[in-house]
Amino acid sequence: MCNCRKTSTCTRRAGAPTSRRPSCASPPQGYAKGQTVFILDDPDGTPWVLQAYSLIVDPNLTYEELQTLDKKLKLAPGWKYRVKVLDQDLTLHAINGIARVVQDNLEGTYNACFEEDNQTACSYKP
Repeated sequence: MCNCRKTSTCTRRAGAPTSRRPSCASPPQGYAKGQTVFILDDPDGTPWVLQAYSLIVDPNLTYEELQTLDKKLKLAPGWKYRVKVLDQDLTLHAINGIARVVQDNLEGTYNACFEEDNQTACSYKP
């Protein structure tokens, strides 16, 4: 447990109930124009950008397989996976010390591009 104030990460499986865990807010996460990103879209249309893929469930998963990861994911109804080459730089950050995070069934971790208190967690919605 860290000693940060007003920070927590909202973690849930794609489509599963939400749970909150204390977490220190990290610095902004950035992706450059032209970089490939991997995105889950939830039923409300919120994009969740892959922060890290995991080898815990599938130790043979490679970066190249992220292009077709939707074939291995078990998403709840309404969730979709897509791959995007960015047409502009993308920055993600917490709002008021809060980040929204979801994990897929392979324990990949995604950050949400959400809005709260007239602020946006992403420089744009990819």
